[in-house]
Amino acid sequence: MGAGAMLMGYNLKVECSTTPNHHKSATRDACLFFADNLAVIDRCSDDVYILFTCDGSTAMTSLLDDTEKKLIGIKSFHDRKSG
Repeated sequence: MGAGAMLMGYNLKVECSTTPNHHKSATRDACLFFADNLAVIDRCSDDVYILFTCDGSTAMTSLLDDTEKKLIGIKSFHDRKSG
């Protein structure tokens, strides 16, 4: 919802603004695409969010579990190295 709302309003200033400081590009400024697997890293809070869109099959569940284990391993390695 958030990305879709951002995309819909992305060039709103160009279309509605009466101020002279707007620019309309000949090429697209943004693109919305479907990502069925992604990892988001929040550097401010040091949180990691993993998103897998699946039907609950065992293969996708094990992929999610494997990814979680790898991320925990990276954190453990970083903690040992910096501590």
